[in-house]
Amino acid sequence: MVEIKPEIELKFRIGDTVVKGELADFGNEVHIAKLNGRYAVILEGESISFDKAFSPVELLQPDSFEVVAQRIMDKKVEDDDLPPF
Repeated sequence: MVEIKPEIELKFRIGDTVVKGELADFGNEVHIAKLNGRYAVILEGESISFDKAFSPVELLQPDSFEVVAQRIMDKKVEDDDLPPF
């Protein structure tokens, strides 16, 4: 399907966050993984742009991927996060 219509919109939610891109981006710039029993979405790109020219200060110098992955792995899994939902 990617070869025939790579521009098909790919849109999904992870928690309260909506991720939107093209089907061709899946696996190239949009990655879905499981980390510590939870889903993680990794977005890859050369730059980040914010609506209304808003740029949170904490995003100007982001943590490394390894630091973020370790932070996620160190989270305690709460009962609400376990199936059945």
